[in-house]
Amino acid sequence: MPTAAHCGEVAFPAAGVRPLFGESVFPRTPARYCLERMPRKTSPQLATKYRGLIRGVRKRWSTSGPRVIASKTYSPAQIVDRLQSMLDSIDQTSSAYAAWRGQVAKQRVLERQLREFVRMLESIIRIENGRSPSALADFGLEPSKKTGPRTAEAKAVMVEKAKATRIERHTMGKRQKQKIKGKP
Repeated sequence: MPTAAHCGEVAFPAAGVRPLFGESVFPRTPARYCLERMPRKTSPQLATKYRGLIRGVRKRWSTSGPRVIASKTYSPAQIVDRLQSMLDSIDQTSSAYAAWRGQVAKQRVLERQLREFVRMLESIIRIENGRSPSALADFGLEPSKKTGPRTAEAKAVMVEKAKATRIERHTMGKRQKQKIKGKP
């Protein structure tokens, strides 16, 4: 088991220590032990963590003096206020996310309802305006692409590709399958 777990350091096992079952003897990459690359907690997990910290500060530190955290002095009330501000932010984000999801659901329902209408509208516009690029551009549409007749060379290439694909995938028709017999 590696002894150093800091970012940027490669951790080697102590001399004479055998790796556990399934562990490698080689050093692990530092990214695996870097705390900055740990998976993020979900909002409910963070909210639970902050509520627990608030509960503990109120229960254990409410009557005691200020604490020094990251070279700054905080009273228990200030600690609770900072944690509570994060909880409020999480609650606001959750409600905004729920509202956004509701709006997306409404939009999708409306889109399904209008899909056929829009398709028919585009058809009417194309019928009335033909292939006129300027008229279609006024409606935000592009002229449909015309494929045109294929040349003999293009048709020959298509046939060759189709044959090659059937051979590669072992595709057979009904009569070809009937000709295959197993060997006794």
